[in-house]
Amino acid sequence: MWMANIHDVCQCGFSIARQDAFTWLCIGVKDADERQQKKIAEVTEILKGADNATSSLQRDFRIRRKQTELETFSGYIVKEAKKLGVSIPLSEKIYQGLMEMAEKF
Repeated sequence: MWMANIHDVCQCGFSIARQDAFTWLCIGVKDADERQQKKIAEVTEILKGADNATSSLQRDFRIRRKQTELETFSGYIVKEAKKLGVSIPLSEKIYQGLMEMAEKF
C-alpha cells in the first residue's frame, strides 16, 4: 500500500492512500467550526452517491447518441495541446479511440 504524506495547507490536511485498484482521498479541517462541520457532512453525503454517477459523455456513449460532447471535452484538449506544442499521448489515444467508437453509432 502506498500513502502520501499529510499536508497542512490553510489549516486543512489531506492524504491519499492507494492499494491495488482502490484509491482513497481523506480530507481534514483542523479545529473545524460548526459551519465547516456542516459543510463537510453535506459534501460527504454528496460523495456517497457518486458511486453510480456518470458523465454526460459516458451516458451519450451508453445510448449510442450520434451527437456527443466528445469534441467539447477531449477534442478541445487535444487540439489546444497541439497548438501549444504539449505532448499528451494518452489523451490523444483516448480521444482517437472514442472517435472510432462514435463513428459506429
